[in-house]
Amino acid sequence: MIGGSPIGAGAIVRPFYNRPPAAAPPAIARTLVGSDRTLPDPTTGISVPSDIPAGALVLAATCYNNRGAAGTITPSFITDGRAVGLINQFFPGADTTLITYALALGGTGISAGDFLEWNFTAGLPTQIGMLCIYVTGLAANVMDRDASNTGAGTDQDSGLTAATTVADEFVWGTIGTNGRQIDAVGAWQAGLAAGVHVGGTAVGADLKEGFAVVAATGQYRSRVTGATSRDWASYCQCWR
Repeated sequence: MIGGSPIGAGAIVRPFYNRPPAAAPPAIARTLVGSDRTLPDPTTGISVPSDIPAGALVLAATCYNNRGAAGTITPSFITDGRAVGLINQFFPGADTTLITYALALGGTGISAGDFLEWNFTAGLPTQIGMLCIYVTGLAANVMDRDASNTGAGTDQDSGLTAATTVADEFVWGTIGTNGRQIDAVGAWQAGLAAGVHVGGTAVGADLKEGFAVVAATGQYRSRVTGATSRDWASYCQCWR
Protein backbone atom coordinates (compact mmCIF):
# COMPACT_ATOMS: atom_id res chain seq x y z
CA MET A 1 0.00 0.00 0.00
CA ILE A 2 1.15 3.54 -0.68
CA GLY A 3 -0.29 6.30 1.50
CA GLY A 4 -2.84 3.83 2.90
CA SER A 5 -4.27 2.97 -0.53
CA PRO A 6 -3.81 -0.46 -2.11
CA ILE A 7 -1.83 -0.71 -5.34
CA GLY A 8 -4.05 -1.87 -8.10
CA ALA A 9 -3.22 -4.87 -10.20
CA GLY A 10 -2.45 -2.65 -13.19
CA ALA A 11 -0.24 -0.21 -11.32
CA ILE A 12 3.40 0.22 -12.43
CA VAL A 13 5.96 0.30 -9.67
CA ARG A 14 9.38 1.74 -10.54
CA PRO A 15 12.09 1.02 -8.00
CA PHE A 16 14.74 3.70 -7.35
CA TYR A 17 18.44 3.01 -7.66
CA ASN A 18 21.44 5.00 -6.56
CA ARG A 19 23.34 4.99 -9.83
CA PRO A 20 26.97 6.15 -9.69
CA PRO A 21 27.73 9.14 -11.91
CA ALA A 22 29.42 8.44 -15.20
CA ALA A 23 33.18 8.68 -14.97
CA ALA A 24 34.51 11.99 -16.24
CA PRO A 25 36.90 11.79 -19.19
CA PRO A 26 40.53 12.27 -18.21
CA ALA A 27 41.71 15.86 -18.25
CA ILE A 28 44.04 16.83 -21.06
CA ALA A 29 47.46 17.67 -19.69
CA ARG A 30 50.90 18.62 -21.08
CA THR A 31 54.11 17.44 -19.44
CA LEU A 32 57.61 18.55 -20.39
CA VAL A 33 59.97 15.66 -21.11
CA GLY A 34 63.03 17.84 -21.64
CA SER A 35 64.85 20.39 -23.74
CA ASP A 36 68.43 20.82 -24.88
CA ARG A 37 70.67 23.01 -26.97
CA THR A 38 73.72 20.77 -27.05
CA LEU A 39 75.21 20.35 -30.49
CA PRO A 40 73.97 17.00 -31.81
CA ASP A 41 75.93 13.91 -32.66
CA PRO A 42 74.69 10.30 -32.91
CA THR A 43 74.28 10.12 -29.11
CA THR A 44 72.91 13.58 -28.35
CA GLY A 45 69.29 14.31 -27.61
CA ILE A 46 66.76 14.20 -24.78
CA SER A 47 66.61 11.36 -22.30
CA VAL A 48 63.03 10.10 -22.09
CA PRO A 49 61.79 9.18 -18.59
CA SER A 50 60.24 5.80 -18.02
CA ASP A 51 56.99 7.15 -16.62
CA ILE A 52 55.43 8.36 -19.88
CA PRO A 53 52.14 6.42 -19.77
CA ALA A 54 50.63 4.16 -22.36
CA GLY A 55 48.30 6.06 -24.64
CA ALA A 56 50.23 9.33 -24.39
CA LEU A 57 51.08 11.48 -27.39
CA VAL A 58 54.76 12.47 -27.60
CA LEU A 59 55.49 15.71 -29.47
CA ALA A 60 58.97 16.95 -30.32
CA ALA A 61 60.44 19.93 -32.12
CA THR A 62 63.87 21.13 -33.14
CA CYS A 63 65.26 24.25 -34.75
CA TYR A 64 68.77 24.25 -36.19
CA ASN A 65 70.99 26.06 -38.65
CA ASN A 66 73.09 24.78 -41.58
CA ARG A 67 70.14 24.18 -43.85
CA GLY A 68 72.40 25.41 -46.65
CA ALA A 69 74.83 22.59 -45.89
CA ALA A 70 72.20 19.98 -46.76
CA GLY A 71 71.76 18.76 -43.22
CA THR A 72 69.17 16.01 -42.81
CA ILE A 73 67.67 15.01 -39.51
CA THR A 74 66.36 11.64 -38.31
CA PRO A 75 64.89 11.50 -34.81
CA SER A 76 64.31 8.14 -33.21
CA PHE A 77 63.72 6.32 -29.94
CA ILE A 78 66.87 4.27 -30.06
CA THR A 79 66.21 1.79 -27.24
CA ASP A 80 63.22 0.05 -28.81
CA GLY A 81 63.43 1.38 -32.36
CA ARG A 82 60.10 3.19 -32.39
CA ALA A 83 59.65 5.45 -35.39
CA VAL A 84 58.87 9.12 -34.76
CA GLY A 85 56.58 10.54 -37.44
CA LEU A 86 57.55 13.77 -39.18
CA ILE A 87 54.71 16.28 -39.04
CA ASN A 88 56.13 19.19 -40.99
CA GLN A 89 59.20 21.30 -41.59
CA PHE A 90 59.68 24.98 -42.33
CA PHE A 91 62.55 27.28 -43.18
CA PRO A 92 62.72 30.57 -41.28
CA GLY A 93 65.42 32.28 -43.33
CA ALA A 94 67.97 30.87 -45.69
CA ASP A 95 69.95 28.80 -43.19
CA THR A 96 67.54 27.67 -40.44
CA THR A 97 65.08 24.77 -40.23
CA LEU A 98 62.14 24.13 -37.86
CA ILE A 99 60.82 20.56 -37.70
CA THR A 100 58.11 18.96 -35.54
CA TYR A 101 57.37 15.30 -34.87
CA ALA A 102 54.76 13.14 -33.17
CA LEU A 103 54.62 9.65 -31.72
CA ALA A 104 51.36 8.11 -30.48
CA LEU A 105 52.23 5.41 -27.97
CA GLY A 106 49.09 3.35 -28.45
CA GLY A 107 48.85 0.50 -25.96
CA THR A 108 52.42 0.66 -24.74
CA GLY A 109 54.30 3.27 -22.77
CA ILE A 110 57.91 4.37 -22.85
CA SER A 111 60.49 1.94 -21.55
CA ALA A 112 63.12 3.02 -19.07
CA GLY A 113 66.25 4.20 -20.87
CA ASP A 114 64.56 5.24 -24.10
CA PHE A 115 66.31 8.22 -25.66
CA LEU A 116 64.98 10.73 -28.17
CA GLU A 117 67.89 11.69 -30.38
CA TRP A 118 68.43 13.85 -33.41
CA ASN A 119 70.84 12.30 -35.91
CA PHE A 120 72.31 14.43 -38.69
CA THR A 121 73.61 12.65 -41.75
CA ALA A 122 75.14 15.76 -43.35
CA GLY A 123 75.79 19.40 -42.52
CA LEU A 124 76.17 19.17 -38.74
CA PRO A 125 74.61 22.30 -37.22
CA THR A 126 76.56 24.77 -35.16
CA GLN A 127 73.39 26.02 -33.37
CA ILE A 128 70.36 24.00 -32.27
CA GLY A 129 67.41 24.02 -29.89
CA MET A 130 65.26 20.97 -29.18
CA LEU A 131 62.34 20.10 -26.92
CA CYS A 132 59.98 17.23 -26.20
CA ILE A 133 56.63 17.06 -24.39
CA TYR A 134 53.92 14.49 -23.93
CA VAL A 135 50.15 14.94 -23.78
CA THR A 136 47.67 12.74 -21.92
CA GLY A 137 43.88 12.69 -21.89
CA LEU A 138 43.29 13.09 -25.62
CA ALA A 139 40.45 11.05 -27.07
CA ALA A 140 42.21 9.91 -30.24
CA ASN A 141 45.80 11.29 -30.49
CA VAL A 142 44.93 12.62 -33.93
CA MET A 143 45.84 16.00 -35.35
CA ASP A 144 42.61 17.83 -36.12
CA ARG A 145 43.73 21.17 -37.59
CA ASP A 146 46.95 23.05 -38.23
CA ALA A 147 48.20 26.32 -39.68
CA SER A 148 51.65 27.65 -40.55
CA ASN A 149 53.37 30.74 -41.85
CA THR A 150 56.85 32.20 -42.30
CA GLY A 151 58.02 35.79 -42.28
CA ALA A 152 60.34 38.33 -40.69
CA GLY A 153 59.83 40.73 -37.79
CA THR A 154 58.56 40.89 -34.22
CA ASP A 155 55.01 39.59 -34.84
CA GLN A 156 55.40 35.86 -35.50
CA ASP A 157 52.01 34.41 -36.43
CA SER A 158 50.97 31.07 -37.95
CA GLY A 159 47.58 32.46 -38.91
CA LEU A 160 44.32 30.85 -37.88
CA THR A 161 43.58 27.16 -38.24
CA ALA A 162 40.27 26.02 -39.68
CA ALA A 163 37.61 25.50 -37.01
CA THR A 164 38.31 22.48 -34.85
CA THR A 165 35.88 19.57 -34.98
CA VAL A 166 35.59 18.71 -31.27
CA ALA A 167 35.55 20.85 -28.16
CA ASP A 168 38.33 19.38 -26.06
CA GLU A 169 41.70 19.67 -27.78
CA PHE A 170 45.35 20.42 -27.12
CA VAL A 171 46.77 23.39 -29.04
CA TRP A 172 50.54 23.43 -29.55
CA GLY A 173 52.43 26.35 -31.02
CA THR A 174 56.08 26.13 -32.05
CA ILE A 175 58.09 29.03 -33.45
CA GLY A 176 61.60 28.72 -34.81
CA THR A 177 63.75 31.69 -35.76
CA ASN A 178 67.28 32.31 -37.01
CA GLY A 179 68.04 34.02 -33.70
CA ARG A 180 69.57 32.79 -30.43
CA GLN A 181 68.41 31.84 -26.96
CA ILE A 182 68.92 35.27 -25.41
CA ASP A 183 66.42 36.78 -27.87
CA ALA A 184 63.21 38.22 -26.44
CA VAL A 185 60.50 35.56 -26.62
CA GLY A 186 57.68 38.07 -26.96
CA ALA A 187 54.19 37.60 -25.54
CA TRP A 188 52.13 34.57 -26.54
CA GLN A 189 48.70 35.50 -27.87
CA ALA A 190 45.29 33.89 -28.38
CA GLY A 191 45.22 32.14 -25.02
CA LEU A 192 48.44 30.14 -25.34
CA ALA A 193 50.69 29.86 -22.30
CA ALA A 194 54.45 30.20 -22.65
CA GLY A 195 56.36 26.94 -22.58
CA VAL A 196 60.01 26.14 -23.27
CA HIS A 197 62.41 28.62 -24.91
CA VAL A 198 65.72 27.13 -26.02
CA GLY A 199 68.27 27.88 -28.70
CA GLY A 200 71.84 28.40 -29.71
CA THR A 201 74.41 30.63 -28.08
CA ALA A 202 74.95 32.44 -31.38
CA VAL A 203 72.62 33.52 -34.17
CA GLY A 204 71.25 30.59 -36.15
CA ALA A 205 68.60 28.73 -34.16
CA ASP A 206 66.00 29.72 -31.55
CA LEU A 207 62.94 27.65 -30.58
CA LYS A 208 59.95 28.46 -28.38
CA GLU A 209 56.64 26.78 -27.66
CA GLY A 210 53.23 27.86 -26.44
CA PHE A 211 50.28 25.65 -25.53
CA ALA A 212 46.67 25.60 -24.43
CA VAL A 213 43.99 23.10 -23.47
CA VAL A 214 40.75 24.32 -25.02
CA ALA A 215 37.17 23.31 -24.26
CA ALA A 216 35.34 24.78 -27.24
CA THR A 217 35.56 24.41 -30.98
CA GLY A 218 37.13 27.35 -32.74
CA GLN A 219 40.07 28.64 -34.74
CA TYR A 220 43.45 28.79 -33.05
CA ARG A 221 46.90 30.17 -33.82
CA SER A 222 50.55 30.14 -32.79
CA ARG A 223 51.52 33.78 -32.34
CA VAL A 224 53.88 35.94 -30.32
CA THR A 225 54.19 39.71 -30.46
CA GLY A 226 57.09 41.85 -29.31
CA ALA A 227 59.75 39.22 -30.02
CA THR A 228 63.26 40.04 -31.19
CA SER A 229 62.98 40.77 -34.91
CA ARG A 230 64.15 37.70 -36.84
CA ASP A 231 63.26 35.50 -39.76
CA TRP A 232 60.72 33.06 -38.32
CA ALA A 233 58.45 30.09 -38.94
CA SER A 234 55.34 29.60 -36.79
CA TYR A 235 53.31 26.39 -36.64
CA CYS A 236 50.04 25.70 -34.82
CA GLN A 237 48.74 22.17 -34.23
CA CYS A 238 45.38 21.20 -32.72
CA TRP A 239 45.23 17.62 -31.39
CA ARG A 240 42.10 15.75 -30.37
